[in-house]
Amino acid sequence: MKEVDFVSSYMKLDEFVLPEKVKKAIEIAKKRRSLTVKSFKNKKEIYAWKDKLRDAYNKSFVKNWEYYPLSDRELKFVIDNAIGFVIPEIVKFILDKDGEAVGFVLPFPDVSATMQKNKGKLGPIEIVRLMRALNQTEWLDFNGIGILPEFQGMGGNALLMEALNSAAHENPRFVHAELTQVAETATQMRKDLGNLGVRFYKNHRVYKKELN
Repeated sequence: MKEVDFVSSYMKLDEFVLPEKVKKAIEIAKKRRSLTVKSFKNKKEIYAWKDKLRDAYNKSFVKNWEYYPLSDRELKFVIDNAIGFVIPEIVKFILDKDGEAVGFVLPFPDVSATMQKNKGKLGPIEIVRLMRALNQTEWLDFNGIGILPEFQGMGGNALLMEALNSAAHENPRFVHAELTQVAETATQMRKDLGNLGVRFYKNHRVYKKELN
């Protein structure tokens, strides 16, 4: 029995442009001056924001089927392991007027093909292969996009799309991008992605089985 579907979408970065209606929404949101997009210069600066990222993450997905709040220990594990993979200039936060993180766009170089080639191994050869892929891949993986529910109707979604657009064009090395596994319960995010004209091309289904 079906429990929930997750959809992934594709976009070719040099063809990706914001539709006019999204641009107008961004202009309106900026005039309110209640939300801004923050960029980062280096990994040290991102790490300094780890607590704010944790809070934003834990609050952004409360209405999603897959929601599970990160503990401090889990957050440290995720940050410590992910920080080596991020490219600072394409990480974006949405800040409120008090400077608190209320949304985020977290893209990573996509090395999934290399990981499949490594077949789960992490010996010296596999590590070299993985590090080479990190510096050479033309694919971006947007597997962390979210904004607090209370800001979605205040221009937050519009600025989130601007942050996504900025991240998509920040580094010319990247040609392709995938926005991975957005739950069908995240109706607003799916609507926003549809407005951007991305191509939905993968569907992952979670099944439920009743146990007697």
